[in-house]
Amino acid sequence: MGEAILSSSISRGHLKHADGSLRQDVVWFTTDPEPDRHGLTLGTETLTARAIAWQERLARAPLRNARTLNKTQMRLTVELDESNPWLMSFVDYASRRKEPKQYVRAMGLSCIVNETTPRKEAERLKRTAITKEATWWLYFGAVPARCITAVDFNVGGRFEPYDFEAHGRAAMRQYGFVFPSPAALHEVEKLIPSSHPLERSKALVFCEESSAVPKVIFRGGGETRVFEILSLKPFVGELDERGVQLQHWIARHRTQLLDCWNDAIQLYFDAYPEHAKKSSP
Repeated sequence: MGEAILSSSISRGHLKHADGSLRQDVVWFTTDPEPDRHGLTLGTETLTARAIAWQERLARAPLRNARTLNKTQMRLTVELDESNPWLMSFVDYASRRKEPKQYVRAMGLSCIVNETTPRKEAERLKRTAITKEATWWLYFGAVPARCITAVDFNVGGRFEPYDFEAHGRAAMRQYGFVFPSPAALHEVEKLIPSSHPLERSKALVFCEESSAVPKVIFRGGGETRVFEILSLKPFVGELDERGVQLQHWIARHRTQLLDCWNDAIQLYFDAYPEHAKKSSP
């Protein structure tokens, strides 16, 4: 979601209270620059039945697969005023809600102890582990992209300034997002001026279903536009002057975009091999 965030806002998140109730639209932050012990997945985990049920409760829909994402890859730094009424430390929030005393510690422990942790090890960690809940902050709303002051990418455990060609292109391809050539993207940047300092407008292809109509997605300038590659028709919305310019861009790069689409279909089958079998003659 990093590239989408740079064009819009940070808005996804939830908070589970001690009584099991959920609060949605909560963005989590930390003052700690290191990613460990914050409960961030690495993309290598195998979800248990319990974890799948939890994810389905959050999504209010069945999971399409049991893959996890590497949420330590990109680090966004934001500048927020502590006097902002929508910003509150997690510890203060729990205190104001009069949550049980053990709730805050339990939330910190949940980032390093789970149902697969051996019982003796779990008991030891509960007594001795250093947890990071004191560094957590909550924002009750969407944080605009203009508040982002730095974007860094995790390269072998060391963070360096994010560059799409050096980091983002390959990382996003792992999740099915395929981009045309750097030269083609440079043209898109000229057609769609960026709205935020760290945003770079882009075109991308993503296959959500193998039978879907080939489409190209334009993201930038604070908005998203979708066009059919073959017909050039807007997938949603009305056609305006910029839309006509984007149609001309698609026409110039149609062959390349269809190659991207075929690549995206293969990535879809890699993620859902059972669908590939169903599609075989």
